[in-house]
Amino acid sequence: MYKTADITLDALKAVKINNQREILRLLGSKLSLVTAWEEVKRVSNNFTKKVTEAIQADTLLYELVQPEKGTSVTETKDQARIRIRERERLRKIKILALELEMSNTLKK
Repeated sequence: MYKTADITLDALKAVKINNQREILRLLGSKLSLVTAWEEVKRVSNNFTKKVTEAIQADTLLYELVQPEKGTSVTETKDQARIRIRERERLRKIKILALELEMSNTLKK
């Protein structure tokens, strides 16, 4: 059910997050995958409770930690693919951060 249940904190810390400045500007704080993982773990009661928002956040988090590996054809296409993947990851980061922020706001 939860893809990130077995991911180590070291694996989360090893993921490089691009555009932290923009994330900081938009959300007021940097994105921490460890904090996001801990929030998913907490909301799902240690990955035992099926919570829709937690599952969605877990899926996005997993995609950030285990990005799909593509094959290279030419240098120009590779650069375009990398740029597209970076945009997709940034979008996923923004969505994850907003979901976590909404979750925290609803709890207050």
